[in-house]
Amino acid sequence: MDPDVCLREASKLSVENSGEIPQQQGAATTVYCAAAPEMEGLGGMYFNNCCRCLPSAQAQSEETAQALWELSERLVQDRLGSASG
Repeated sequence: MDPDVCLREASKLSVENSGEIPQQQGAATTVYCAAAPEMEGLGGMYFNNCCRCLPSAQAQSEETAQALWELSERLVQDRLGSASG
């Protein structure tokens, strides 16, 4: 779930034409996964619209995972390096 597609309360009037979703709907999957009794003890799964789904092929790619890890390490190091100087 991408929080960037969720609208603020002030922009609810444009929802029908924008293709974006209201905050409550955007938060529903996160709240469901955090609070539903049937989710107790479960983890490591992908959910969309409160339903368990298979991640995309790209999300399951070891090559993509390695590239993301390396990028994350560089970004953290850049941030830590600039914060100390």
